[in-house]
Amino acid sequence: MARAKPRDHHGREYSTVKEMCRHYGVSVSAYYEALDNGATTAEALEPGRRKYYRYNGHLFTHREGLLAYAGVTRFSDIADHVTIVTK
Repeated sequence: MARAKPRDHHGREYSTVKEMCRHYGVSVSAYYEALDNGATTAEALEPGRRKYYRYNGHLFTHREGLLAYAGVTRFSDIADHVTIVTK
């Protein structure tokens, strides 16, 4: 069975993940590390445009870390107190 070709967040298809990462100027290891840490494909391929959550003066890269810090399990419990920042 043939393996599916990788696609970026714009829907463009590439022959390999290496080719896709080269197009965006990101190393393959950084791409997979970002995905392993919960980043979306867009965040992994364009790390300069990452989404952060600001809560009580702290910036969080992942929603899970924010929820753990706030001591809640649902984002909706603190959504009114969170600002989403893109850098």
